[in-house]
Amino acid sequence: MPSKFLTHPVTVRNRGRLPHFEQPDAVYFITFRLADSLPRHVAASLREERLALLRHARTAADRIEIQRAFFLRVDEELDQCRGECHLRDPRVAQLVVDALRHFDGDRYRLISYSVMPNHVHVIAQALGAQSLARIVHSWKSYTSNEANALLGRAGAFWQEESFDHIVRDEEELARTIEYVRANPAKAGLKGWRFVF
Repeated sequence: MPSKFLTHPVTVRNRGRLPHFEQPDAVYFITFRLADSLPRHVAASLREERLALLRHARTAADRIEIQRAFFLRVDEELDQCRGECHLRDPRVAQLVVDALRHFDGDRYRLISYSVMPNHVHVIAQALGAQSLARIVHSWKSYTSNEANALLGRAGAFWQEESFDHIVRDEEELARTIEYVRANPAKAGLKGWRFVF
């Protein structure tokens, strides 16, 4: 991992509701969730809460803190394990773990992950010119097709939008790794093995 963070220009892309910042060789904290993991009324309430807070933001730092607080609120809701929780099935969870590990060392360096019953947290460093969008799309596309076949189902598996954040320094990296590793216990999952 590079000793200095945020050393390259940042590219911003926006495919949906959230902006995504990308940078060569960046370390990212990524969260993606199952399509049914948040009831519509909960998702709508969270969006309204976030927009209300953003209307009062005065600086870019305020907006960043609001986004972080919003993510923590979403994660609290995800830890309620709503929806069908397809990732509670060990076969499906292992499928996701295998997909995360598949290009480790080639397209990215996998630092930590937690595959929860209805969402996934990953910390990874994109290598070289690898696009975060391409990396996440690869994980989600492959696992959605394979999981649907394994479960004998059809339709959307993952929520289209994912959350990602560039990790800014070693201190933030350490905090984020601890957050990811502690997530199963925080959600009350005893002996959960899909965490690294």
